[in-house]
Amino acid sequence: MATSILESALKYRLDLDTETQQRLQKLQEWDFTQIIEDMTPRLLLLEGRLFSIEQLIPLLLHFAQEDDEIKVIAQKALLPWLGGDPYYQQASGIDYDFVEKASEKIKNIVVEIVDEFKKFVAISLIEPNQVHAPSGPVDMFWHFLILHTIDYNRFCDEVWGSHPFDKSIAA
Repeated sequence: MATSILESALKYRLDLDTETQQRLQKLQEWDFTQIIEDMTPRLLLLEGRLFSIEQLIPLLLHFAQEDDEIKVIAQKALLPWLGGDPYYQQASGIDYDFVEKASEKIKNIVVEIVDEFKKFVAISLIEPNQVHAPSGPVDMFWHFLILHTIDYNRFCDEVWGSHPFDKSIAA
């Protein structure tokens, strides 16, 4: 059984206050299922979801460097945008098996990124007076989460306690 975020944090810092422990527990239990699903190529290729392209394509290109399958997914996802018509949907020419396989592959990668995002948030909760920077894929996920404004605001309020930008972390 995997160690929880709270258990890991308490190994690092025994003096965590109750509020931080509660926030870490909420972080552990937070359900990112819909966000993960929204990041799959399924929505991009079948529905032409414009907000998906901002984070999905950089993630695809990042992971395509080492994975030829993802390179093909990225190429197919980019075609409508490269053609100058971001709303292009060629319903009759879509390979639905490919879209499903691609979506499942990307979903597995995004699940790993969500785990890394949770670690980033945990560190920011444990060490709130330190400046922390996420990795590129984690930052892309964070930006994608921000685009889900209602979910992001709720996450910030319940887990972070405020929006991270409310604090002078960039000062």
